[in-house]
Amino acid sequence: MKSTELQRLTLTDSEAFWRRVNKLIKQHNTTQEQISSTIGTHFATFRNWSWTKTYPRMGEIYLLAQALETNINYLLFGVDTEPVIQTEYIIGKKILDIVNIVKKAVNQNGL
Repeated sequence: MKSTELQRLTLTDSEAFWRRVNKLIKQHNTTQEQISSTIGTHFATFRNWSWTKTYPRMGEIYLLAQALETNINYLLFGVDTEPVIQTEYIIGKKILDIVNIVKKAVNQNGL
């Protein structure tokens, strides 16, 4: 999905997005705070997205989908199929790799 396509989604779409996210959070018996930590986002930022019903950036949506063991298509559209856009997967995977490298470096250096 191109960023222009994401921008065309309506507020109703973003409300549905957050309903699906929160449903999955409950199903995984976790919290928004734990998920925000997993995807490397400050909880205040995550909470703001949820309260204002705004979308995170595509890379963060990918990480959110990974953390909730689902896919981007389900979070954005409610369609439980594998993502059809390979570019999103590759970009998201690279972001996830970078996040993991940074977390490892932070843990090793006690920051």
